[in-house]
Amino acid sequence: MNIQEIIKRRSYGRTRIHYSNELIYDLDDLLKLNGLLPNKDDLLPIEFQKVKKIVSTLLNKGLAYPEEYMPIHEANEYSEYLLQGFKEMECQCFCNGAWDEYHKPSNGFGWNHMTNSTFDAGVIITSNDLHFCFWVEEED
Repeated sequence: MNIQEIIKRRSYGRTRIHYSNELIYDLDDLLKLNGLLPNKDDLLPIEFQKVKKIVSTLLNKGLAYPEEYMPIHEANEYSEYLLQGFKEMECQCFCNGAWDEYHKPSNGFGWNHMTNSTFDAGVIITSNDLHFCFWVEEED
């Protein structure tokens, strides 16, 4: 299992997976580093366990259309792989919407755009010495 394999498996749109150990003082700087719009106020703080669910959901299904890119058990394995370095770390986690709830029947789902794409979704994790970005973009 490797990052290139994960990106290829989520074949539609653009998938961004980035780790960094740069010294970051401001979340907007981390967003810019990852090619996202520097709008830190549009991010929602979340718990680490929710990060895993969101990454799995974004690997499993599309944003523009709910087609399945890979089985959920495989998406869960990839999510575990990507996030394994953060399990024991003290970190802050953010997303731009409740993507783990996106495909469930409900009204009023919304998110904050962090790119110029029609749809974009992802998570940011930041700690003292390691940062992570998983972001996907799709067009309708």
